[in-house]
Amino acid sequence: MTAGERISYLAIALLDDHLDVINGTDVLIDFNLSPPFGDGNRYKRQFREDCRTFLIRGDIQILCNSHIQRVRIRRTVGRDGITIPDDPVNNGTGNEFRFENIYGDGLEVTLLHKSTGLVGGKNLNIFRSPVLPSDTDTVIENKEYSYNYYIQIFPIPHSYCRLTHIHEAGRNIKCDSKNEYGAMPPASLPSPSFDTPDITATRSILNSMDDTIDLSVDMPQINKLGRYQEVPFFHGSVDHGTACCVPMNLEGSQVMVGISHTKFSSKEPFWKNDKYKRYNHFIHDQFLSSFIAYDIKPPFDIVARSGLFCLGFANEDEGRSEINGSFFAGRNTQHRLELFNETFNCPQIHFPSAFTEVVGDQSKAIIGYGINDCHPRMMIVEKEDITSRLLGRI
Repeated sequence: MTAGERISYLAIALLDDHLDVINGTDVLIDFNLSPPFGDGNRYKRQFREDCRTFLIRGDIQILCNSHIQRVRIRRTVGRDGITIPDDPVNNGTGNEFRFENIYGDGLEVTLLHKSTGLVGGKNLNIFRSPVLPSDTDTVIENKEYSYNYYIQIFPIPHSYCRLTHIHEAGRNIKCDSKNEYGAMPPASLPSPSFDTPDITATRSILNSMDDTIDLSVDMPQINKLGRYQEVPFFHGSVDHGTACCVPMNLEGSQVMVGISHTKFSSKEPFWKNDKYKRYNHFIHDQFLSSFIAYDIKPPFDIVARSGLFCLGFANEDEGRSEINGSFFAGRNTQHRLELFNETFNCPQIHFPSAFTEVVGDQSKAIIGYGINDCHPRMMIVEKEDITSRLLGRI
C-alpha cells in the first residue's frame, strides 16, 4: 500500500426496528484483504466495492461489483454485555478466513469460501422466484427451498440469469450463462405511469437508421438534407441496476418491484448529442430513479413502471437523537438536482442500494440510499405508496 492509494472499507452493523444502529454492533473491515487462497492483497485491483447483502437459503452472501462471497456474521458481545466465546477458524490455511476489525468489536465477519465472479458489471441484484408445481416433479416441503434464485444484470431491458450450485460443498454459487435470458423489445415496455419535466423535452439527433448519411459532409449540408430526427430526451439512455426486488400486490396481481436509475454520465454524455446544443449546460453525475414491477414468473416481464423521481435529503430532526442521530442530517444540501431550468429539493446524486420488506410487516418496505456520494439514509415507506406511483395515482 502506498501513500494516496484508494482503499474501500466495508462497514457492517445490526439495526433495530427503528433502523438505528444497535450499540456496539458496528464494525469496519478491509473486505479487499483476501486470504492466501484468494487473489492476494493487491489494492490496485479492488474488486470488492459497492457491496450489498443478500440472504440465500439461510446463507449470507455479500455481492460486491460482480464478485459474490459467502460469509458468517457473528455477534461477539451479547445483549447482556457478556463476551460470547470465540469461534476458532483457520486463518489462511483452510477455507475460512476471519477479517480483522479495523473499528469496533461487536461483530465478527468470516469469509467461508473464496469469492466467485458471476457476470461482468456492477450494481447487480439477486431476486427469487417461486417454483410452481408445474415447474418441478418434486414436492418441495420446505418453503425456503421452493424458490429459484436469479441475478439481475439489467433492469430495463430486463436481463438476468439463474444462480446454481447453491449450498454445494466446496464451491460457491455461480451464474449459469446457459440460462441467460433476453428482454422484452423496447416497443413492448409499458409507458411511465406519470409525467415528469423531461416529457416535453426532445433532442435532435442524426437518424441512425439512415445509412445514406455521409459523415464526411459538413454539418450545414446535413442540416439541409434533413438528416435529423427528433427523439425523446432520454432516447438511447440505459437504465442501470439499482435495487431489487420486493414482493407487492399490484391491482390483485403478485409482482416483484425493483428500482432502476438513469444517470448523466461524463463517459456517455447523451444529453450533449443535440443539434441545437440546448442541454450542454446540464452537469454530469446527476441521478434519477424509477420503480419497476416485474411478473413473478420467468421470463419476468415488466408489467408497470413509474415516472422518474428523486429521493430527498435527511431532515434536521433526524440528527437530534443523542445516541443514533445522523451528523449529516440537514447538511450537504447545497448540491441539488438541476434539470430543465428547475432546481429540485433533492440531492444531485441519490443512489438506492437497499430495498427490502420490513421484517414482521409485509405492508412496508425499507429503502436505503446514498446522498451525494457522502452519507447514507434509510427510510420506511408504505408499499401502497409505491404501487400508487406504479399506477400513476400520485
